[in-house]
This record gives sequence, C-alpha cells and structure tokens, in this order.
Amino acid sequence: MHTLEGHANPVRSITTSQDGQILVSGSADRTIKLWNPLTGKVIRTLSEHSDLVNSVAISPDGQLLVSGSEDKTIKLWNPLTGELTLTLPNPQPPFGTRVYGVAVSSDGNTIASGSSDKKVKLWNLDSGEPFKTFSQHTENVFSVAFTPDDQFLASSSSDKTIIIWNLSSGEYFQTTPDLFFIRSIAISSDGQILVSGSDNGKIKVWKLKDGELQLQRTLTEHLNNGHAHHTSPAVAISPDGQVLASGGKDQKIHLWNPHTGELLDTLSGHSGTILSVAFVGTNGRTLASGSADNTIKIWQLT
Repeated sequence: MHTLEGHANPVRSITTSQDGQILVSGSADRTIKLWNPLTGKVIRTLSEHSDLVNSVAISPDGQLLVSGSEDKTIKLWNPLTGELTLTLPNPQPPFGTRVYGVAVSSDGNTIASGSSDKKVKLWNLDSGEPFKTFSQHTENVFSVAFTPDDQFLASSSSDKTIIIWNLSSGEYFQTTPDLFFIRSIAISSDGQILVSGSDNGKIKVWKLKDGELQLQRTLTEHLNNGHAHHTSPAVAISPDGQVLASGGKDQKIHLWNPHTGELLDTLSGHSGTILSVAFVGTNGRTLASGSADNTIKIWQLT
C-alpha cells in the first residue's frame, strides 16, 4: 500500500493505535515519527531522545505514547499533540541503563521496561519512580509485554529465557534456557498465546495458561543454517488471533496460522533486516513492517 520514508537510520520499533489511525516508529536516528498509515504521511517528528530509540508502545486508548532508548531514559508523550510529558527515571541518575523494551498496561496506568541492568521495572507515572522491580533475569532484558487482563507480564532476555511474572503475587514462571538470545515476544489479544523469536531465526508458539508457558510448535522459515543472527525475528499476532506475522534477517515477512503452524503467505519488498512488525487496526488485514533499510511498509493482506 505505502512505503514510508523519512528515517535516516534503521527503524527499530513500530506500534499502532488500537483504532489504526496512528502508526508510531522509533529509529536509530534518535527520532520518533507519527504517521497516518492510511495516507503514508508524517504527522509529526519527536526528537528529544539523544540516542537510538529501541522501543515504542502506545496505550489502548491512544492517549499515551512511551519510548525507550539507548540514552537510558523512558519518555512519555501525548501522541495527539507531540508534547513530552515525563522522562523516567525522574530525576535521572548520573549512570542509567539502556532501555531495550517498553510496554503499556491495558488500563494505561502502568509502564513496564526491560533494560541492560537485567531488571524488569514497573513505573509509577505520578512519582516517576519504579514501584516494582523484578530481578530474576541474569542478562539484558530485551522485550516486555502485558497480558490483556494486566495480571501477568512477560519478558525475554539474553539469558535465553522467557519469564512470566504474576503482577499481584510476584511469583514467576521461567522457561528452560534456549541456545540463543530471545529478543522479541508478542501476546495474543485473548491472552492465550505467546510467540517468541530468538537469534537463530526460530519462532516458538507457546500456550499461555495460568501464568505458565507450554511450547506448542517451532517455526523455522527464517532459519539461517542454525547460526545466530544478532537479530531475532520480529513477531506480532493479529487482533483476532488467527494470523502470526514475523519478519527477519531474510528480509521477508512470513504469515502463519499460529494454531496449526501453517505458512499462509510470504511478503517481499524490504532490502534490509525486518526489525519490527505490527498489525494496523482491528480487522487483521493490514500490516506494517519496519526495517534496517530505513523504511516502513504498509501491506494489505489478502
């Protein structure tokens, strides 16, 4: 449908508002761009980060945009006006940690982050301080994701594990260590499936039940002779839970049935590693992809 051009460096993370009216991209060029995915036009550019932007997330009501950066801060924005409303931690310590992953809870009241200090943090938006810190990971925490009911939080790490945290009790479930870093995770809108991508190109589909994971299947279409990529396939699940999208080092997007593992389609067009994928709107027929070729592509799925 569109190729969105404007970033000067790789597009590391994309997300969309629930209504599909806004697409947000975070880039290694240190900027965040808000786009109209229907027209492909830039709405505004946010330039307050001083190092590359690793992750962007938007609240379900579209009122809060969150970004995590190598500049060791999390920034909160009003996506409707572009106003920077808060920088976390506040005040900033002299020696912070690189922020790799951010997520917003379904009610929009809590932000989770994963960073280079090996910790998962939940942030109080009034005080600017973390009100809960989970320290069970032993390496960088790359990705975080809330379940739709906000009862659990998932995190993935270069310690090669995924942890599911019970946010009320603090109890957790940790997977057996994989052989490779796990950089990407996504949770279905019904909270019953978690998908993960690891640096050997494998995608794993897990059943998520009662805060525990059971491996259902492994998808290997992105596999590159079993070698580590230093980039896990990016993953996203359609709002109706019927399509899993993945993008990887092979510069392709693969579409799967997450329940059967059937490969439904393959999309080609990027000239660099695909670093992020996100469904646009609620019908599951429009997909966005962000790439190391500095572009975002909007796809109409058949």
